[in-house]
Amino acid sequence: MMNERLYLTKVNNKPRKFRMSTHARLGMDHILTIFRKKINESLSLVNDAVTLKELRGNTYRNIRKSKIYLIVELSFLQLFISWEQFLEQTFVRYMCGGITSNGYSPKRFVQPKTLEHAGDIIMQGRPYVDWTKLDEVITKAELYFDEGEPFANTLRNASAQLEDMKMLRNRIAHRSKHSEEKFRALVLQKMGYNPRGMVPGKFLLEKIPRSSTRTVLQQYGDLILALGNLIVP
Repeated sequence: MMNERLYLTKVNNKPRKFRMSTHARLGMDHILTIFRKKINESLSLVNDAVTLKELRGNTYRNIRKSKIYLIVELSFLQLFISWEQFLEQTFVRYMCGGITSNGYSPKRFVQPKTLEHAGDIIMQGRPYVDWTKLDEVITKAELYFDEGEPFANTLRNASAQLEDMKMLRNRIAHRSKHSEEKFRALVLQKMGYNPRGMVPGKFLLEKIPRSSTRTVLQQYGDLILALGNLIVP
């Protein structure tokens, strides 16, 4: 994956900050299509995991639940990364005048010459943009687009769920005491108690509320897919 990114971010042997087409008007719907594909691939990874076998003694048996939970966490991380990339790619393209196949293009207050130029404007001298900081992303959206659309209201309305996703990402990636406390608080909020041995992978396989037919992981996939459809209508 890192090699692919390095290759795609080089043009004429010079590093580029974004892995996007130089023509902003091409690719808005393609970005959404790729985003949907990545969501489906991440969710199908979990379905595949439950069918995996491992050799125990002389017998092949279903892999242990602890390994399934690790695969679920990997699936979630891919979901989260895909969402960050989608935000970045659509934001910069819209800054450059990107138009969807339905003719939608937000009114913009900037006119960068290239996608790389748009990226420099967003970063404002920083080495990168943290697309998980919703307040900052909304502020930038309101600075560059009329009423911050299509990002501001979309992100505000889903801020609680997106913050929960960020917290889970931190718990999986960092395993710090702080992230563990945040995770336990989330589980308590959602389930009403903290089951013994609860880990992010197990939590993501829960169906909350119990009447739901979708796991927490699937619900997060549904959420970001719905947000994607609002950003690229």
